[in-house]
Amino acid sequence: MMTPLAPPPEVMRLAEVIGEPAALALIEAFPGLRIYVPRSPTERIMAAIGAEAAAQLARAYGGEYLKVPAAKQWRVTIYRTRGLSYADIARRVGSTEDGVWRILSRAAMTSPQLDLFDQR
Repeated sequence: MMTPLAPPPEVMRLAEVIGEPAALALIEAFPGLRIYVPRSPTERIMAAIGAEAAAQLARAYGGEYLKVPAAKQWRVTIYRTRGLSYADIARRVGSTEDGVWRILSRAAMTSPQLDLFDQR
């Protein structure tokens, strides 16, 4: 069983406020972007992470700009543990399949023998 990398510190800070699933959803929606977090949740943020997490985010960061981490390496390992193919992961993180393979190699999550049914 593969284990994803531990979330980087900037993701952990977000996860402490809104939970890890919502932090991942926020990162997927706004990877590497600086977003303004209003004091009241907006439709755009609620659509990305849900109403409850958006309210928690507004309480913690309302009236401030938040740099959403890209957390590419962490996301790659999460997606791989969920069984996504290298191609699907590459599309999700804006990378190439070779780039995904390199990240997984460094995280010791590749096998020298490819899975017969993996769509690398």
